[in-house]
Amino acid sequence: MIRNKGNQPSILLINRIYPPERGATGRMLQNLAQGLENSGWRVTVLAIGDKKRSSVTSLGINKYFIKGANNPKTAFGCFSNLCRLLWAGLRMPKHDVVLSMTDPQMLVVVGCLISKFKKTRHVHWAQDIYPDLFAPLGVKLPRAFYNYLHAKSVRAMNRADKVVVIGRCMDKYLKHHGVSGDKISLIPNWADFEVVAPSGNVLSTNQIDVPTGVAKNPDEMFRDDSPKFRVLYAGNIGRAHTMRAVIKAAELLAERTEIEFVFVGDHHVNSMLAQERTKRGL
Repeated sequence: MIRNKGNQPSILLINRIYPPERGATGRMLQNLAQGLENSGWRVTVLAIGDKKRSSVTSLGINKYFIKGANNPKTAFGCFSNLCRLLWAGLRMPKHDVVLSMTDPQMLVVVGCLISKFKKTRHVHWAQDIYPDLFAPLGVKLPRAFYNYLHAKSVRAMNRADKVVVIGRCMDKYLKHHGVSGDKISLIPNWADFEVVAPSGNVLSTNQIDVPTGVAKNPDEMFRDDSPKFRVLYAGNIGRAHTMRAVIKAAELLAERTEIEFVFVGDHHVNSMLAQERTKRGL
């Protein structure tokens, strides 16, 4: 463990999303921030918010929000957000460790540059792999530009002190594409016990707005103790996930009322699944 002059290790966590902004990577980062703070770390979070600039300290965690691009889903918006996070990170005091996530895309490069200029350690927490994910998302890039981004990403990860991956497939994929195995550590994403306790009780006081006719309310789900065989998907479902096979399986098993497909998450594809459920009478 590296310690600063105050004998308290410090870390800068960088991601586009952080609560109260809703998003899976933000929730994971919040869990990590709280765990590090409880372990004696001085934690600073750099994220993008809806205000021009704001700094909030709560639970011993300093959160610094900067104003993001108007449309972060465009190429220009993504690049603009990367530049804003880089500029804000370079202007911050030095931390012992810089941790970058993968939103916005290619954030690993920003983390690499900040750690290089600040002469500090860099950990990259890979929730996604870019630019490789662009093709499954339907984003077409010129081959030369894709190769350039790919080389920059691999180089940044090899310069990091550690690359944390969330699954064996990601581990294998990065090694195959040139990331040193010595850099990689496998740490699967954990369950968020602030949302659901092992007993099935809802712990979070933040209510989830559920459109009428789209899904069950969380408390209604937890009251359902009927003896069913449940196929459960928990987590966000985005454009990179194909659900056609799951919908077909549910159709084939429609008459087997003891089998139930359950999706717990928050994304536009969840609403699409609910619409398909109604359309097909599942």
